[in-house]
Amino acid sequence: MEIISKTKYQKLNKDYKTIINEQHYILKLTNNGTCLIPVKLK
Repeated sequence: MEIISKTKYQKLNKDYKTIINEQHYILKLTNNGTCLIPVKLK
């Protein structure tokens, strides 16, 4: 799980972030393609 700041999360386009079951996720490019990565806001 990655840790990002609230301001960085807010600056992301709404197409690249979501909340599922009260958990924040961002869309990130990985070796296997794009994935929803869970993040913790600090």
